[in-house]
Amino acid sequence: MRRLAGLALTCAQVRRVLRLSVLCENFYSLFPKLQFNRFVYFGKSLEKERQICEQRKMTEAFIRNKPGMASVKDMPLLQDGPPPGGFAPVRYARRIPSKGPSAVAIFLTTFGIFSWGMYEVGKGNKIRRAIKEEKYAARRAILPMLQAEEDERFVKEWRKYLEEEARIMKDVPGWKVGESVYNSGRWMPPATGELRPEVKI
Repeated sequence: MRRLAGLALTCAQVRRVLRLSVLCENFYSLFPKLQFNRFVYFGKSLEKERQICEQRKMTEAFIRNKPGMASVKDMPLLQDGPPPGGFAPVRYARRIPSKGPSAVAIFLTTFGIFSWGMYEVGKGNKIRRAIKEEKYAARRAILPMLQAEEDERFVKEWRKYLEEEARIMKDVPGWKVGESVYNSGRWMPPATGELRPEVKI
């Protein structure tokens, strides 16, 4: 029975050796430059060899070809950093093109045009005032002649008006021809429409 048990144990170890051999052969095919002892030992030597194989296969240090590192923690930090002297300043403001005249030039040009326009307006106002004054002066010059003609016409029409009034009111006792109908004691001009040349009396 002991021999059978020992034989069974030996068969189990053989199966493990075969599986590990296949694993190692695959590993060697992936990494042909890998150099280490390919002899597999039974018992603790076999387990230790398997651990070493797994450790070498899984660590990033082995992939980067840095011998002597058994863990990623032992690797140097490879982190991107700024260049010597730092990065150049970033211009984040809006880039407005500086084309055309400056604000001062635009202001002075606008002010000059406005001043010239107001000067021309002033000259035009002077001319219009001169023309208006000339018209008023001409009217004032001929006003006495026009007023004299109007007074002459008024007197003629007033005489006709009084004669017609006397003819109409001759049978009324105590009627005074030409007396004002107002009791204010002041002279009042005739009502509108009276004593006109077109009025037939």
